[in-house]
Amino acid sequence: MERPTTPIEWQPPGTIMILPSGNPFASLLIVGDDGDPDPTVSVSVSLHASVIASVRERVGKRGVSAYIERAVRRQIERDNLRELIEASEAIHGKITEEETQAARQELFGSGTRSEKA
Repeated sequence: MERPTTPIEWQPPGTIMILPSGNPFASLLIVGDDGDPDPTVSVSVSLHASVIASVRERVGKRGVSAYIERAVRRQIERDNLRELIEASEAIHGKITEEETQAARQELFGSGTRSEKA
């Protein structure tokens, strides 16, 4: 096993590294399938039984954490995008309906998205 330098750089999936830490249980890091060296942390969350049942139907019992991780990451991306839009609107003002229609025209042409589908 190798001891990484700070900061932790990208490592190929499956790499085992020893992190500098006083806690031996927190010092081992196995890079996940996505190559992300960010260690996981166990947390407890409360979700409705029907939500968990739906997740398990899709991914099985062992895929729940990864499924929820992806959902939370998507939500963080959406939150970050919302913050970016709000900052832009604070500087430039809100986008008007005319500007929205012009952008749609440029992207999709004269037809609507549903007509092209």
